[in-house]
Amino acid sequence: MALSDLLYLHGIGDEYVDYKGENIVISDEDREGVLRSLISQSSQVADADDIDTPLTESQIQTRIDELVHQPWLLPLPRFQYCYLDQLQMDIVLSAKEQGSIKLSIVDPQGQLFSLVLKKADLLFVDKHDYAEQQYIQYRIKLSNTVLASKLVMGYHQVSLVLLNASAERFVGRLMIAPRQAFRGHFYDDNSPHKRKPWGVNIQLYSLRSQRQWGIGDFIDLHQLMSILAEKGADFILLNPLHALDIKEPEQASPYSPTDRRRINPLYIGVDAVKEFSYVEKQINQSPWQAKIENINETDWVDYANVFTIKYQCFVLLYQAFCEYEQARNTLRYQAFQAFVCDEGQALQEFVLREEVLFADKNNGMPVDVTFFCYLQFVAQEQLQACQTHAKTLGMSIGLICDLAVGAKSKGAEVGAHLPQYATKVSIGAPPDDLAPQGQNWYLTPFDPNKLQQSAFEPFIQLVHQNMRHCGGLRIDHVVGLLRLWCQPINQSRGKGAYVYYPMETLIAIINLESQLAQCCVIGEDLGLIPDELTQAVLKAGFYANEVFYFCKDWQGFFAPKDYKKQSLMMLANHDVPTLAAWWSSSDLHLRFKLSLLESEEVLTGLLYRRTEEKQQLLDILIWKQLLSPDVEMKTLAFSELLMAWVNLSASGASQLFSVQLCDLLADTHSVNIPGTWQEYPNWQRRLTSTLTELANNSHFLALLDAIARQRLNEE
Repeated sequence: MALSDLLYLHGIGDEYVDYKGENIVISDEDREGVLRSLISQSSQVADADDIDTPLTESQIQTRIDELVHQPWLLPLPRFQYCYLDQLQMDIVLSAKEQGSIKLSIVDPQGQLFSLVLKKADLLFVDKHDYAEQQYIQYRIKLSNTVLASKLVMGYHQVSLVLLNASAERFVGRLMIAPRQAFRGHFYDDNSPHKRKPWGVNIQLYSLRSQRQWGIGDFIDLHQLMSILAEKGADFILLNPLHALDIKEPEQASPYSPTDRRRINPLYIGVDAVKEFSYVEKQINQSPWQAKIENINETDWVDYANVFTIKYQCFVLLYQAFCEYEQARNTLRYQAFQAFVCDEGQALQEFVLREEVLFADKNNGMPVDVTFFCYLQFVAQEQLQACQTHAKTLGMSIGLICDLAVGAKSKGAEVGAHLPQYATKVSIGAPPDDLAPQGQNWYLTPFDPNKLQQSAFEPFIQLVHQNMRHCGGLRIDHVVGLLRLWCQPINQSRGKGAYVYYPMETLIAIINLESQLAQCCVIGEDLGLIPDELTQAVLKAGFYANEVFYFCKDWQGFFAPKDYKKQSLMMLANHDVPTLAAWWSSSDLHLRFKLSLLESEEVLTGLLYRRTEEKQQLLDILIWKQLLSPDVEMKTLAFSELLMAWVNLSASGASQLFSVQLCDLLADTHSVNIPGTWQEYPNWQRRLTSTLTELANNSHFLALLDAIARQRLNEE
């Protein structure tokens, strides 16, 4: 029974419903393997990582005592939250305590409020017996006190003083959160029609221009905004911009970051950095220009060479910054100093690790810790400028950034908060029809108990950092707010199990940060999503994330009026084929070529099913009078299909709508093929057209016009 209790306290699930709708019972061995991996970093059971025998009764009881009894010994929890419309907080007192208490609250603006309460003013909630003493949990209804009109949304520092002979003082944090996340100011009340926002989702690195250095950057993003805003677009949805492994730049998946709090410097547009004017003459010399032209001619991003040449330029820019800005103590240098001060310890943790990793590459470039601070300063500067530009152009949302589900174990993010991360397990997914063997994403999750004990500070910091310079944040694998499939790094400990998280608290934190930043939230809810999460994020005002391919049943594709209203409808995302690939079935042939399909028989079956799906797409396009009734699959021009497809999906009930830029250009190459690593050049494909060509592409512009028209219509 004790082991069962400990598994429950660690949130390790015992069953789940799989993709077939079948109830799967997780074995005791797999659950205990995850448990041992989670607690192996605990000092009380330090040897648990080195043994293969079951946990001892002593180890189990020690951990239970820590999780069950210790919280009752704290009169004031390290962290608690309430809602703005239900102000309250809890405290714990010994049953022997008879005196009054003094409660002091410092609000986010630094104002101090205090009140003295008698025990009779407190509401009984619960009691707990431990070590021959009784502890009682009380609730203070702040809404019934003089503080009710003074407390605001945000993080409050709270102190509790026992007004007895000991006069003991305890401190904690109270978060006052809104019930919902920021939804966005999307509608023009003076218009007879509700205007439903739309945009384009892109892989930033894929943008192409004559001026760039082999990879899309923030200046290209700036230019793309101007093109899209002129057609009435409201946002651009980006891939994650997180910092990646500086030692292996070719490991380019934006969903495998080393630090989600920082930006990948490769997205810096070097020619737009102020210091570029000091080194421009040197860069314009033939050796530099020849290298830039070579990496800019390829159809796939050459990350290794892009990294080398851009970092060589970064060094020159930094040296110019030191010579012309730092030496003169200019306003720009003072802004840099303010940035470093504001970013605090989180930035220092990152740059110290970057310096060590960069030195290991033996580049021979003269850099120091401040160099990496400078790169983050410039990256933040350019990203913020993009969002400002978007709002200036009239985009109602601007940038929608993307938050990856986890980070690599050896990166600065995990290293900075090592006790709060479960480094002995990796995030993945149980078996499904796309990956019968299951998936391992080699990302490190939070330890739910350690996260709670740290007052959720790493999570708060993470959300805050990612909402600063955008109008929306897409949370990848939003089910991670409820549970994550965790697989032990030590494979002898089993296949893994679901680990559950304090969902309501995490959502409350997101709601608060969202309102403070005026940043709407999109939860990527594809796959196995329990109904309790679906309902919770819907209630919290998150937008769901629909993908057109999956909006169907055995009868065919859903009618546009049946799309989820509170959602972002995407025609496709980075893990599914483009429409051009889907329509030609080239994605299936590629999967077979890469040995992702078991046999030719499987391929034949999938091709037959694809033909049925294509006919279902034609059926709904004909029904909606977007194609002629006598259209034939074999003779239909793809440009005509694409226009009809865009008109269909853009007319739907979803409040937000987005289409991949590569889809609008009829590219057949996949952004990413799940289940591959070196077999396919994932995250490397560049667009087939430059931004200048896009601005003059009549069919592309006509597609944007079609979307804009449909988003003005009401179903």
